[in-house]
Amino acid sequence: MLLHLTDQIGMPDTKTTSQLVSQKASETLTGTSIVLMVADDMGYGDFGLYSEGRLHSPALDELASQGIRLTQHYAGSAVCSPSRAALLTGRYPIRTGAVTPQEVLGNDRIALGETTIAVSFKSAGYATGLVGKWHNGALDPRFHPNARGFDEFAGFRGGWADYYRWNLDRNGTLEKSDGRHLTDVLADESADFIRRHQDKPFFLMIT
Repeated sequence: MLLHLTDQIGMPDTKTTSQLVSQKASETLTGTSIVLMVADDMGYGDFGLYSEGRLHSPALDELASQGIRLTQHYAGSAVCSPSRAALLTGRYPIRTGAVTPQEVLGNDRIALGETTIAVSFKSAGYATGLVGKWHNGALDPRFHPNARGFDEFAGFRGGWADYYRWNLDRNGTLEKSDGRHLTDVLADESADFIRRHQDKPFFLMIT
């Protein structure tokens, strides 16, 4: 569920956009826990379900068959950071500030005035977590996931990480690799978040 608020000309409101989003979230969200999985560069036909049998992805196909399938959905951009920004804010990437994945230039950052979906869920009383890749503000602590609505973060803030020689950012503290494959590490972190928050509504983004 992504909340979208539209200003109406001639009807000024003294509340900020963030306050309006928080209010709308509290009124609308129902308490259902949500796990949002995001994969970079995965096309529509990269699943067995949509490839007429040419590809084999039974686990993903099972998830798709049990969840919601947006078969007419288009990504906000063809590249990582702007696409993620569109998903996180519900706005065109150019309006979010994240216009390219060039983190060294700061072009991956979601502007501080933007409200993320994590902020909306948090305002409604959800526990919020992000596991995996962020890439919407890699090099400036003001844009850290913990500052953008995520109570918990375990992953990497930039555009890539080595599968074995990774450094895991856990809520702002770096942990060096213990030799495990990064995919296994992120899977364990995700399962742990779900286990710890299973008795209350949560929003978990795995990416």
